[in-house]
Amino acid sequence: MATIDKGVGRLVDADMNEVSTRLLALQTQEQLAYSRCRLQTRTPRTFRSSSDRWHYAAACA
Repeated sequence: MATIDKGVGRLVDADMNEVSTRLLALQTQEQLAYSRCRLQTRTPRTFRSSSDRWHYAAACA
């Protein structure tokens, strides 16, 4: 029974590691998107093309 418990524990640990990694990746993507939006709002409009405005507006919405 101890072997089964140990195996189940390893599976749970592996699943927790996977979930933790996914969460960290999502948080990083969110931080990068936020930073990009903040930078975009600080950039003078003369340097932005119309496609850039659409792209960042969609990302920041």
